[in-house]
Amino acid sequence: PLGIGNNTYISRIAENTDYTQFFMVIHGYHIEHSLDFEELELFFRPVKPSDERKLQEFLYHLSEKSVYQRFFQNMKAFPHELAQNMVAVDYHEKLGIVGILGNPGNIRIIANAQWILNVNDNTAEVAFAVADKYQRRGIGTHLLRFLMRFAREHGIKGFEASVIGGNVAMMNVFKKSGCVLNTKYDSGMYTLSFRFDDKIKE
Repeated sequence: PLGIGNNTYISRIAENTDYTQFFMVIHGYHIEHSLDFEELELFFRPVKPSDERKLQEFLYHLSEKSVYQRFFQNMKAFPHELAQNMVAVDYHEKLGIVGILGNPGNIRIIANAQWILNVNDNTAEVAFAVADKYQRRGIGTHLLRFLMRFAREHGIKGFEASVIGGNVAMMNVFKKSGCVLNTKYDSGMYTLSFRFDDKIKE
C-alpha cells in the first residue's frame, strides 16, 4: 500500500466546483484528500484491509433502496467474503475509495466507490454508494471525478457502469462527467459508458 512520506506535499486544485479541494500528492498521484460538502468535512482515501468491519457497518446502515441500487438485489447480510473482496485492491486492476468522518481512531465510512479493470479494452467498471443521510450533496459526483483523474494517470481509457432504472441520482452523476455518455437499456437496467478522450464539445 502507498504511504505518506517526506516527499508528500499539499496542493490546492482549482476546479469549477462549489467546494474547495485539498489533495495529498504522493509521487504525482492524488491519493488522500479532504473536502467540505455543505459544512460537512470528509476525508477520502483508498480503502485498506483494516476497513473491512467499518465497511460492513456502512453497508448495514444503507436503506433497502440504496442497497438494491448498489448490488441490484435485496441483501440483508454483508458477510466477510463480500467485505473482504471490496477492501482487497491493487491500485490498478482494482481500486476502492472510501469517504470517512471522524478521527483516525474512530472513523465512520459514509461513502464508497470502486473500479474493476476490464483488461480486454482497458476500461473499468465503476460502482458507488453514499450513506442515505449524506446523499444529494455532490459526494457521488466528486467520487466519479476523483476516480476519473486517477484512472487517467493509470492509462485507463474510460468507465462503464450498470445503473438500475429509476436511479436518477446516479444517472445525473454520470451526466456530469464532461464526456459523451453512451446509454443502453435492457430489462430495467441501464449500461452507461464513456471514454475520457471523448469530451462534450461546448
